[in-house]
Amino acid sequence: MYQAPNYGGYTRRRSQVEDRYARENTAQAYGRFLGQQRYGRQSADRERGFKRGYEGVTASHARRGTAGPGMSSGVHQRSMRNYVGDYGREQQRAYEDFTQGMQQYDLDQMNRDQWRQNELASIETDRANEIAWAAQNLEMLKSMFGG
Repeated sequence: MYQAPNYGGYTRRRSQVEDRYARENTAQAYGRFLGQQRYGRQSADRERGFKRGYEGVTASHARRGTAGPGMSSGVHQRSMRNYVGDYGREQQRAYEDFTQGMQQYDLDQMNRDQWRQNELASIETDRANEIAWAAQNLEMLKSMFGG
């Protein structure tokens, strides 16, 4: 026996897809925000540590007589280049790690967007198939009863 299709199920499925998409986007945005905060704090901590350590390195060379007013020893220059270079590399690597983390968030967002589009298209296809099936059945009934 023929029954009219129940299109409410399609609306409910669309709502479920949109709800899941919104919840995951909210969680993703919060994770991204926390990642940005974490990077900012760590970067500030590295800079503060570098500045504090810089004075100590300079002072240790002055105590050993390898640096001071009017002095420029190779040992001091090499040590300072290493110290500053290490800091720069550490900051650069941290920034690269941060950038890669943000790129992962972007990739996750693109994947969620694609999932949403696929789910909504699937629901719409199911709905269209249901309508076509109903129309086909109505035509068959119409021809059976001489309509």
